[in-house]
Formats: sequence, structure tokens, C-alpha cells
Amino acid sequence: MCQDGPPAEDSGNGDGEPTEAGQAGGAFPAMRKEDHHMTTTTTTTAHDTAQGPQPQPLGPPPATTVPWVLDLVSGISSTPKPAAITLTTNPVLIGSAYPGWMRAGLKINMSEFKQANFVLEYEGVPEGHTVDIGDSPTNDGWGGDAGSASCAEVHIVSQNVLIYGKAYAPGHVHQFAALHDSLEDGALKVVVRDKFVSVGQPHFQVQNAEMFQLPDGTNPDRSTIYAAFNSVITQRKDRYGKGLRRVMITLQ
Repeated sequence: MCQDGPPAEDSGNGDGEPTEAGQAGGAFPAMRKEDHHMTTTTTTTAHDTAQGPQPQPLGPPPATTVPWVLDLVSGISSTPKPAAITLTTNPVLIGSAYPGWMRAGLKINMSEFKQANFVLEYEGVPEGHTVDIGDSPTNDGWGGDAGSASCAEVHIVSQNVLIYGKAYAPGHVHQFAALHDSLEDGALKVVVRDKFVSVGQPHFQVQNAEMFQLPDGTNPDRSTIYAAFNSVITQRKDRYGKGLRRVMITLQ
């Protein structure tokens, strides 16, 4: 059972279809009649039975959801929201700690998708806990998960990006990365798929069995990941933040 590591501070619009190009127009050059006779020869070519396997038609492209955007100042989100995304904490004002800023939480059912993409847009200098993406509803930052067996976590505190795997004992978690990124008025992309996490730019990735396991045999939801914005997943009152203005999520 994973235990929460102690703080060391202080480890995703209408769907547009591709438009087919129109056929090129243009008239054929005019044919000029001549006084003499014309002879036409037709050649028939037999089917070449010696050819190897013929190319097969391409299958349908991977399913990708319409990008869904949530604003953490206005609380407004785009429509439609993919059915796989469920808000667990509706956008709500944080209060006196960070006036004007909202926090929110959600879960994503990945049973029909292989990858979740989060594009995080910051406004001003971020403070506190602005992003927490994990595989447990009890993730609360700093690795571990305060009680259940799932452990993978991407945690952004101020301008530090932390990537965690499993916890080995109380107070001992496997930290894969502690990156310092300049997030002031900037943006960051986080990609989550089976046993894989990447963040960037600058690009950094972790591919390891301790990362998100989709499906996850230790998680009763099996194919669910969780995310919180300007807070941690458990919405702990002492772990809020400000500066994350918008998040855009696509699933594929």
C-alpha cells in the first residue's frame, strides 16, 4: 500500500472532419480536324499474375476527441465535453488565499483511448499547487497516494514539475524527475499513456512500469486517471495554487 511522501518543499469545440480537396478543373485542349485520315491503335495488357501482395487500404485514423478547454478564472468550459471526462469538482473560487482563481478536479475514462494530452496555459507567475495528474482518487501531491495502491503522479508546484512512481515505505517514494521550468506566462504539455509520461517543452519523458498502467490491475476503475487544477486531486485545503489559467484536454 502506498503512503504519501512528506513534502520536500515547501510525479488534457466541434469535431471537424478533414475537408476533401476539390477536383482540379480545366478544359482539354481543342482538337483540330485534319484533312488526312487518323489511325487509332488499342493495346490490351494481360493481368500480371506474378505480382506480390497488393497494398491494403489504410484503416480508419485513431479516434481523437474534440479539444476540451476549461478556464480557471471564468469557470467556463467549451462544449461539447467528451463523454469520457467527468468533473469531480466543478470550478469553484479558491477564496482569500488566491483571490480570483478557481480550482477544479476531474476523472478520465481511458477505456476507449490510449493517450491523454494536457496543454497547460499559465498566466503570471504560478504559486502553490497548480497541477496534479495521477492514477488514484487519493493522490494529493508529493508522490504516494494517501491510502490506495496506485501511485503514478505528475505534480506541479510553483514552477517545479515532479514525476513520481511507487512508494516503497512511508516517506520513501520513487521520484523519477524534479524539473524546474519557466512557466511564467508560458505553457506546458503533459502526455500520459500506458507506462509512459512526457512533459515539455523542453521535452522530458519517462517510460517505466511504475508510470500510469492502463488498464491498471491495482485500480478498481482500471482505466481511469485523475487530474486537478490549481489544487491536488484530493482537494486538500492546504494544497491549492494559482496561475494555471486554462487547460486543454484531448484524448486519442
